[in-house]
Amino acid sequence: MSKDDYFNQLMALEPDNYTEAFFSGRAGVDILLKAEIDWEMQLHAIKCVLKRNKEFDDDLKQDLQSEKNKLDDYKGNNIENLADSHQHSIYVSYYHDLARSMSFVSMVVPFIESILQRCFKTLGSMYDKSKLAPPSHVRWLAKNPNHKWDCSYKIKSNGSSDKGFAKGTKQIFEAIDLAPPENFLNLLSALVEYRNLMFHQGFEWDKKTGERFFGLLKSNKWERHFIVGSSSGNKVFLINDNAIDEVIEMIETLLDSLAEFARQQPWELTSAE
Repeated sequence: MSKDDYFNQLMALEPDNYTEAFFSGRAGVDILLKAEIDWEMQLHAIKCVLKRNKEFDDDLKQDLQSEKNKLDDYKGNNIENLADSHQHSIYVSYYHDLARSMSFVSMVVPFIESILQRCFKTLGSMYDKSKLAPPSHVRWLAKNPNHKWDCSYKIKSNGSSDKGFAKGTKQIFEAIDLAPPENFLNLLSALVEYRNLMFHQGFEWDKKTGERFFGLLKSNKWERHFIVGSSSGNKVFLINDNAIDEVIEMIETLLDSLAEFARQQPWELTSAE
């Protein structure tokens, strides 16, 4: 049975049976995604890549420590060559760490964006088709109707749209009375900003960009998520392991929250075709 056939079969059940069969665990997320993407397998794949990258990084760090131990114990005349070789290894490890950070944000940020975008737009479509009204909020005053449920935009009180994924997401959470995971929105802002800069400027940013991002770390309390280094006199930024673990945990909590939110919605809304 295909995923689409399974979803259609569930939709054909009576409301009580539908609720029991479909809204168990995180399966409720699928009602908001219309079974269009396999979020579970995507998350599994992301975790596998992160695990592989971490294992490689651990092996590299272990090799560096072994080199250092040999260098410390060496008593011969080849000390300068060994020191140069060890310094080169540190240099290689440094750029691997940058690549690992970029790999992380290039996977998790689009994953989060796709989950939230599709869930919110599906919810908006459900309200339109069911003729039910969402809770009163300034979001629904949007001059551009396509922006009402698009979390890429925050809607101002005059109905105009202000571009920004993190602030748009925060506003929709407020509009539908759904509490995001603790610190999720602040960390999401950091990830989106970091992802955009890494994509456009690579690993090593110009001085002005680095100083601006460093200022954001301070003002938004993002410092604990990043390691700050330097290259050619300019600041470079790495996402630390604690932040990576925290983001994955937040994604898990987000999926739980969306599933619970779906379970709480009236049948008239979630069954709207």
